[in-house]
Amino acid sequence: MTKVYHITYYPQKETVCLHFWGCNLRCRTCIRQKEIYDCHLNGSGQSTGGQRLLPLKEVMNNLKILKVSKVIFMGWEASIDPELANLARLLHYKFRSYNTLITNGLKLPHLDHIDEVVLSIKAYTETVSYTHLTLPTKRIV
Repeated sequence: MTKVYHITYYPQKETVCLHFWGCNLRCRTCIRQKEIYDCHLNGSGQSTGGQRLLPLKEVMNNLKILKVSKVIFMGWEASIDPELANLARLLHYKFRSYNTLITNGLKLPHLDHIDEVVLSIKAYTETVSYTHLTLPTKRIV
């Protein structure tokens, strides 16, 4: 069982975003406290899942009908999923995808099949407040 609970697809960019449940931090201003689904959809992508965690086979079955060039591992914290390295490997072999991990960097998985790591910087004071950033609908985070 993976920790993937939500999948979005941007056909124009051939990009899949896999959203992972759970985190190893408790950030006061975490965007997931406001929205657990992809807040960048705004009609520009397709969505599946969201009600439960998906088995690895189901994740791959959802993607097999898509043209996939890039996969972004995101959501809360993808790196805490014990299946992440295996999932990245399967995606590389099946789609030859460019795999990007968005992470807080506290626990890095095996990175052989991760092409890019994007570290997010966390606030360290209580004076930082949540600000919602509105992005153009075609932009992929």
